Amino acid sequence: RPRFAARVFLPEPLGNVTILNILAERDSRLKMVLPHEEAHRLKADDILTCEVDLAQVCLFAGESGTAIRRSRTENSP
Repeated sequence: RPRFAARVFLPEPLGNVTILNILAERDSRLKMVLPHEEAHRLKADDILTCEVDLAQVCLFAGESGTAIRRSRTENSP
């Protein structure tokens, strides 16, 4: 699984989930959704090591918010 360092620049608690706005390597802005119990201690400027399960990644178009769907192949579920 790919790993990268990131800095929290804005945690957004939303009930039972928290959206983390993070800055990854080369100032790439990303959003990560975590259950509140995993994210409630995180605050702005905290440094994280993120590990990505590519099978669980969801991508959205920046301007429209439309989900970018992965095309399925014969070997994928």
